[in-house]
Amino acid sequence: MKTNYSSLALMSALLFSASAHATNVSVVGLFSGKAIVTINGGAQKLLKVGEKTPEGVKLLSADSNRAVLEIDG
Repeated sequence: MKTNYSSLALMSALLFSASAHATNVSVVGLFSGKAIVTINGGAQKLLKVGEKTPEGVKLLSADSNRAVLEIDG
């Protein structure tokens, strides 16, 4: 069996570079079932539970005390 190491190295580099980009999320407002967030310093966005942004941030749950987010998941 012949292994193509150059393809493996390229795939590893692409996976590493994709995961190396951090997503910076700040929660600026909390409500029952909703949260206002800023992503990577951009404009504020109102997310409802279950909603996912183009940046890969999904609101799993929210109440007036906390929000649970899935980031790049």
